[in-house]
Amino acid sequence: MQVNQPTTSFRTAARLIGAAFLVSTATYMLGSGLIASALAATEGGQFVTNNSRLVSGVLLQLVNSAAVVAIGVLFYPLLRKWSEPVALGYLSARVIESVLLALGGLATLTVLGTGQGSAAGSAPLLVGVSKLTYQMAMIALGLGSLPFCALLYRTRLIPRWLSALGLVGYASLLVGSVLELYGLDLRLLHNLPGGLFELILPLWLLVRGLNQTLPSDAPDMADDSVRTVAATPR
Repeated sequence: MQVNQPTTSFRTAARLIGAAFLVSTATYMLGSGLIASALAATEGGQFVTNNSRLVSGVLLQLVNSAAVVAIGVLFYPLLRKWSEPVALGYLSARVIESVLLALGGLATLTVLGTGQGSAAGSAPLLVGVSKLTYQMAMIALGLGSLPFCALLYRTRLIPRWLSALGLVGYASLLVGSVLELYGLDLRLLHNLPGGLFELILPLWLLVRGLNQTLPSDAPDMADDSVRTVAATPR
C-alpha cells in the first residue's frame, strides 16, 4: 500500500492540474468577453442594462485567477523534486499573473460608481487598463513558464514534443506581449502557440497524467520518494 500511495497522489495531482487549466481557460474567455461587451455597450449609452453583465464577467475572471494560482500550487511539489528554483519561479509567475488579471477585471467595476455620461467617457480608459494588466500578466507568465517547460522537456514528465510546443508558445507570448506593450498590435496572434499548449496539456494530464519514470540520462535528478514512484509498476 505504501508503495502505491505516491503513484495515486501523482495521478490525482495531474488530473487536478488539468482540470484547473480548463477552468482557467473557460472562465477567462467567457469573463473577458462579458466585460468587453459590457464596456462597449456602455460607450453606446446602455449603462444600466449592462451592470449585471459586467459584474458576471468580473466574477468569472476572479474564478480564473483562483484557478491560475491552483495550477502553480499543484505543480510546485511535483516540480521541486527536480528543481526547487524552477518550481518556485513558476508558482510566483502564476501568482503574479493571477493578481494582475484580477486587478484588471476589478478595475472595470469602477464604472459602476459613476453616472451614465461619465461611464461612457471612462469605458475606453478602463479597456486600456485591462489590456495593460493583461499584457503584464502574460509577460510574467512567459518569464516563469519558459524554465518550467525546459524542466518538463528535460525530465520527460510529459512528451518532449508537448514540452517543445510549450517553449515555443511561451517564448512567442513573452516577445509578443512586450511588443504589444510598446504599441505594436499583433491582434493576439502571439497567443496562439501558447494557447494550443494550454489546451493540449490539460487534456493530456486528464487522460495520460504525468510520466513517473525518471529519464535514463538524468539518474540524479530526483529524490528517493520519486525513485520509489518510478519503481512502481504502472
